[in-house]
Amino acid sequence: MTMEPLDLTKSLSDELRLRIVVLLAEHSELCVCDLMNAVAADQPKVSRHLAVLKKAGIVLARRDGQWMHYRLHPDLPHWAFSVITSLHHAASNKAPFTDDAARIRGLSCC
Repeated sequence: MTMEPLDLTKSLSDELRLRIVVLLAEHSELCVCDLMNAVAADQPKVSRHLAVLKKAGIVLARRDGQWMHYRLHPDLPHWAFSVITSLHHAASNKAPFTDDAARIRGLSCC
């Protein structure tokens, strides 16, 4: 997979997209409904931001019946995965990331 640093940083420059990526760095896979609940946003908004992340090659989607599940793309370049991991660690004890993590605990709509 080819990814340029500018592409990654542009994709993560939106707060909601960064929050989604941080959640996906914590959990192996999440469905759209779990992401909606965690970030307290409606389905069209979450799906629109997931589409940006998917187009950039940051996330991969999988359909399971009516549900769409997302995870970090397994073929991310090592440097990109390192950046995402570092962001995840840096955000783990700061709002709104802590709020997202609290809301997602115990949730699973699928």
